[in-house]
Amino acid sequence: MRRLLLEPKIPPFSLGKEVSVTGHRSLRRVGTLVAIGLLAVGLTWSATAASADAKVFVRDTTHRYKVRPDVLKYIFGAGTPFKFTKLKPWNGWGNDKTRARGVLHYNDCDPNCAQGHERKTHTRVRLSHIDTCHGRQVYTHLHYDPRKGHADTWEINCAGYALPLNH
Repeated sequence: MRRLLLEPKIPPFSLGKEVSVTGHRSLRRVGTLVAIGLLAVGLTWSATAASADAKVFVRDTTHRYKVRPDVLKYIFGAGTPFKFTKLKPWNGWGNDKTRARGVLHYNDCDPNCAQGHERKTHTRVRLSHIDTCHGRQVYTHLHYDPRKGHADTWEINCAGYALPLNH
């Protein structure tokens, strides 16, 4: 003789009516398995997206490995400091190229760099050319295109210093 288990009525997943699940434990198990499966897929997707971001870094003269930084500091050419601030949003971080907009702070070197003044202008920044430094994936090229002035591309070495890129 088959024994029926009496269970309360529960609403189905997408219908607005109550249904009896008496003797239908497998329906509940399937629903639970589907929910667990969807949760696992969602968690895996978010972990993959987060780890993809964290796999690629950029270095600057602070010698820190940075992900989606708000500020980047470099010393260009003959010791002239450049600073990029308010870098937002980083589009495509972790891809071959990533872009952001921000503010470039620079010395105008007028009449010379020792007596020059700090200036600032809005700029676009692009990081590219992923390579390995100290076992980590890092962007090694920095291109900036300021609203005032000329665009330029620099190579970022493993120490975080920017060197002119020979074309």
